[in-house]
Amino acid sequence: MKTRLFLYNLFVTVLMMSAMSMAGPSVASALDDSVLAGSVLGMKWQETALPDSLIWNSVAYGNGRFVAVAGTATDIYATSVDGRTWTQRTLPATANWRSVVFGNGVFVATGWNSNIAATSIDGITWTQQTLPETKFWWSLSFSNGLFTLGAANNLNTIYTSTDAITWTQRSMPAFQQWTGTAYGNGLFVALGDNLSGSNISATSTDGITWTQQTLPAKAHWQGIAFGNGIFIATAQMGQIARSMDGITWELVTPPTIAGWKEVRFGNGSFVVSSTGTNRSALFSADGYSWVEMGTPPYDYWGALAYGGGIFVMMPYNSALSYAAYLQVVL
Repeated sequence: MKTRLFLYNLFVTVLMMSAMSMAGPSVASALDDSVLAGSVLGMKWQETALPDSLIWNSVAYGNGRFVAVAGTATDIYATSVDGRTWTQRTLPATANWRSVVFGNGVFVATGWNSNIAATSIDGITWTQQTLPETKFWWSLSFSNGLFTLGAANNLNTIYTSTDAITWTQRSMPAFQQWTGTAYGNGLFVALGDNLSGSNISATSTDGITWTQQTLPAKAHWQGIAFGNGIFIATAQMGQIARSMDGITWELVTPPTIAGWKEVRFGNGSFVVSSTGTNRSALFSADGYSWVEMGTPPYDYWGALAYGGGIFVMMPYNSALSYAAYLQVVL
């Protein structure tokens, strides 16, 4: 059966980006509904194939290549140099692969409910590694030279590493499911979550000693990114928050409500993916004024990565065999 990958080409001029930054939250409402439904600012769609129908949990970019891992008790993963043509490959172990990131010249993939990890310089040849514990490893992040690893076991600890081989346990200021970490303006920021939602975050200047902070709403905070001097945090209950310093946050109003999953920054822009049936993605230069981009007419977009001038978004649904990619040209 033919599988599909949708290509978004988003062509934005510097003038348009400046106008979006100054226009405030109403900028999205000024766009024609038909534009939002199918394309935004010249977005175009094309199709190509993914190698298999899996729950593609995570995607990362490094050394000229995208790497995507899947979470259905498999050793299958996929790579692409351009986001269009994907090649199926094999990891060194079978696992529910939850996360993959790139940092310090190496790809790192970690398994869910496992102590299995794998590392690779080129995204092709992998070495199996052993994590310090068997846990429901939920989040793996890299920023400012440091990998951070958090579990879904509602813990007051995370692990950090500079090489993804030797990990050191760090104390956190609260029992949380630590869902993601970003670095900017001299500060690491980690998001907290639990079964009923959370308004807890933590900050650190060195990734070792952490201080509890407060987010602007109780929610299932999932994604965090830093760019253009600001932090953006996203939640599966529809919230988006913005901060200049990682400590004081404000909620911003997106043009629609969805289960916001991941946020990535690249080429001067933030892009947010969503899970569920809303079928939306968001685009912003300043994290305050957001434009809704219609996604392909399918549900449960999740994993998101930026590299080589494009954003790649993967399906969080085992019935789907396609991905999407978005190019921003300034």
